[in-house]
Amino acid sequence: MTKMQSVFLDHFKRYPRMQTIDFLKLIYQNTFGPSHFVIRPDLNQIKQYIEEELKQAKYFSSTPIIEKIGEKYARVSLKCVLNQQLTVSELANIFYQSIQDKIDMNTTSICDLRSQTDEFIDLIKTAQIKIPLDETILQIEKYFASGIGPTHHSIAYQQAYFPHYRVINMSFLNPNQLNEVN
Repeated sequence: MTKMQSVFLDHFKRYPRMQTIDFLKLIYQNTFGPSHFVIRPDLNQIKQYIEEELKQAKYFSSTPIIEKIGEKYARVSLKCVLNQQLTVSELANIFYQSIQDKIDMNTTSICDLRSQTDEFIDLIKTAQIKIPLDETILQIEKYFASGIGPTHHSIAYQQAYFPHYRVINMSFLNPNQLNEVN
């Protein structure tokens, strides 16, 4: 089993309502980090976005504060601000630094993305992840054909888990800042 397959299984265990689009989002974030921002926000804009999202967030599920999505990146729940483990400014700084660490979409990164989708499909074929195989393959092929890009979580995922996080490069995170890593 690959490291990424372990990530897929961990996420599916934690979020059993995940759909193919949610796995594609995970794969995209693992490959490109937070570089899906076409317009690079400045630090003040990032702070404002976090503050606005915190105001709108009605509920934070039991997701971990830090959730690894691969070797380099993690999702950091905005719950860390509510728990006073990070300030809005600290989270904004880490996120801002992570955005600057841009990964280009090139042959290597696209091959990496494709490899991860193949690893995901293998888990479906072996019934370790129970979602429809034919439908998944079709969605993945449409995703590649339409031009690889960031996606939103499925409505089922949003309604079940209320995701509020920022994708960060773990190298910018002081290990003592947050005490929970999954």
